[in-house]
Amino acid sequence: TRESTYSDFQRYFHDAGLYKCPRPCEPYEEPCLRFDQDYPGMKLVMWAHEGLILHPKRHWFPELAATASLKDIAKALYMRGHDKTPRVCEDGEEEGHFVPAENACLNGGPDSHCTEEVVDAMSHGFSDDPSKFVGLNVTSTFSDFQAYFHNA
Repeated sequence: TRESTYSDFQRYFHDAGLYKCPRPCEPYEEPCLRFDQDYPGMKLVMWAHEGLILHPKRHWFPELAATASLKDIAKALYMRGHDKTPRVCEDGEEEGHFVPAENACLNGGPDSHCTEEVVDAMSHGFSDDPSKFVGLNVTSTFSDFQAYFHNA
């Protein structure tokens, strides 16, 4: 939809096997850094900020308003996969905190049964027979599939 984020589109393209699109980063997969004047991606953040102000109609960052904070811009750049913009810590989040994607499934771990079920369902189970996965669709995330298996 018009309200969909860049990550929503990337997830859709990835899940549908389109354009060799990589899986988008989930918000807490990588260790976070405090956002301050020493933030490693500050040059790119400032460039994007200037672009939002000078060219508001170009829609380079449709998820951001021209009044977006520098921190919000850094978060958007991270979620778009810019390698020079590490994940920014949320308010109250300790620097360095992260939750690995493979631990997102109940008791977690890349070898857990739950993780195997989710990966299998996402990679071909859903496309083979979507009727088995009531409430899920091609844009459903790892967490959506995890919740489905947890509640099944």
